[in-house]
Amino acid sequence: MEFSYETYRGKKYEGVQGARILIDNQLAGIKYLTEQGVIVKVNIVMIKGINDRHIPEIVKKVKSLGAFIANIMPLIPAKGSIFENYPQTTGHELKRMRKMCEADLQQMYHCRQCRADAIGLLTNDRSGEFRTPLCETETPVISAKKSRKNYKIAVTRV
Repeated sequence: MEFSYETYRGKKYEGVQGARILIDNQLAGIKYLTEQGVIVKVNIVMIKGINDRHIPEIVKKVKSLGAFIANIMPLIPAKGSIFENYPQTTGHELKRMRKMCEADLQQMYHCRQCRADAIGLLTNDRSGEFRTPLCETETPVISAKKSRKNYKIAVTRV
């Protein structure tokens, strides 16, 4: 499978060049955030035959940049996606990969593949406490007005 393209600063980059820009920026972001005191969790989707052999190397790299934990997740092939015909990673394969990578970086074993905007604990979603009332057309806004705590939040969009 080939990398399709990456748009960076208004210009379209394809193939290896686009992938390199994306990867370099992700790694620079991890380094910057950890230097600012942000606890960084790196999510990695394990795709058999695509990235499974590289995951231990990725884990070592993000650890060297200060990442706190890795969340290796199984591919769940979605109909209509480029990965719809790829095999789903089994629980056994996932557990073996996490155990292998655990020697280098703490692993997240309790992932439930939450929504990107989830806040709180796995058994106690507190997202609603941090939202302001919205019109149907507005983008969700996180608000910490009720609390005097300072929050450091990092978000990425692909």
